[in-house]
Amino acid sequence: MKEKYTGCLLGFYLGDALGVTLENMEEKEIRNKYGVFQDIAGGGPFNLPPGEGSDETVLLTLSAEAILENPENPFHSFLEALKQAVSEKPEMYGTATKTAVEAYAQLGSDIEGIKSYLRTKLGERLCGNGSLPRVVPAALFYTEDETYRDYALRFSRVTHPHPITDYLIVFTGFFLKELLNSPNRLKAYEEALKKADFYLKRETLAEARASRERLYRLSYLNACDLKTGGFVTDTVEAAVYIFLAEDNPLDIIVKSANLGGDADSRAALAGALAGVYHGREKLPEDLIKKLTLLSHVESLGELLWVKKW
Repeated sequence: MKEKYTGCLLGFYLGDALGVTLENMEEKEIRNKYGVFQDIAGGGPFNLPPGEGSDETVLLTLSAEAILENPENPFHSFLEALKQAVSEKPEMYGTATKTAVEAYAQLGSDIEGIKSYLRTKLGERLCGNGSLPRVVPAALFYTEDETYRDYALRFSRVTHPHPITDYLIVFTGFFLKELLNSPNRLKAYEEALKKADFYLKRETLAEARASRERLYRLSYLNACDLKTGGFVTDTVEAAVYIFLAEDNPLDIIVKSANLGGDADSRAALAGALAGVYHGREKLPEDLIKKLTLLSHVESLGELLWVKKW
């Protein structure tokens, strides 16, 4: 089981590191610039050190550290660390994250207060991808379903308080949790859909209806139907689709990154799904070794496994 925990975090990190290389590019641009991306020996981004990845990996590590430090109330530690990270590299973070830090400076770690502040400042913002890195360690650590649901929603609402994000974050975490124990990817996916429906309020499901219907219709899609925009619905849909369609962890991560658009968020999530299902040992070691924060991210995975709550 430890292999699944470390595989999940390292798969996320690898997907982010490869995806950020191709961020906001079109598929034609990628092919013109890098040639056949799938061929490791053929060059392209695989010959570039993935390095530290993007803000996705920073958010993943900060949330894991906060959960391990104080499982019952990780939000103060997380927000304090996020404040520091944004002050050091403000160019890495989007408007929602910076506004959340603004709210924290005024309100402390009052999640409902931050939620109201964000609603006032940002309106009905639908991006939501910044919640994905935080749901990964929460899903691994909080073993009881209802407890996981509560913490996942509060982590998400720190920056993206919206019913659509609520639904997709809860579903994503349940999918990760199911993959920890299920040898059948499709069965785990179906079970996660059921649990998201069961553990969310009816009004949340109603407001997220369009996104929910897209996930339920996933098996009827073709790859050409996948969207590459920055909305969390597009990211979750494409990552889950590719994960269910491909058998090899490297193919899952590469094909997710290779779609271009918001490549880091999508490839990171696809990598987390691949890592938790296949385990650490099935991830491509030659690429994993290039990750700057390899030891730290792997140790966080081990600690989440040891201390799971």
